[in-house]
Amino acid sequence: MSTFLRGKYAFLLALVIAASSVGSLAAEDKPAVAKHLLKVNIKGSVPEQGGSTSLFGPPAGASLRELCDSIRKAAGDEKVGALMLDLGNAAVGTAQGQALRRALIGFRKSGKKSYCHLATGGTGSYLLASACSEVSLHPAGGLELTGPGAQFLHFPGL
Repeated sequence: MSTFLRGKYAFLLALVIAASSVGSLAAEDKPAVAKHLLKVNIKGSVPEQGGSTSLFGPPAGASLRELCDSIRKAAGDEKVGALMLDLGNAAVGTAQGQALRRALIGFRKSGKKSYCHLATGGTGSYLLASACSEVSLHPAGGLELTGPGAQFLHFPGL
């Protein structure tokens, strides 16, 4: 019986020593900086100016300038590790797309990853998605890209 008690005390002593050594290692380590994810949702059109309210519907979302400024600010923020761009039925024109694309490219140049998810998209959504590190498209979605076209009519005998 004394061997049993000696083994039990030896096990408890080893457990206490292991717990104290792990605690001292954890006290010496510096706390890791938690990285945040900036999520940008663009649904519908992006207003040029902020603060606009509608009598017939919900208030408009963030303005183009607010979106671009927040993306540029996140590029310089050490707490932000990545950006997630969700383009759900985004109605972005060419000029707005170019402004947002410049901000996204600046974010990527800071060395951070940017991800884009499309449900369906057109040319404006494709313009924004091409500035991101990785792009995902919903399996049932599609990308509708239209380009220049010409049609020639021929009237014989005229």
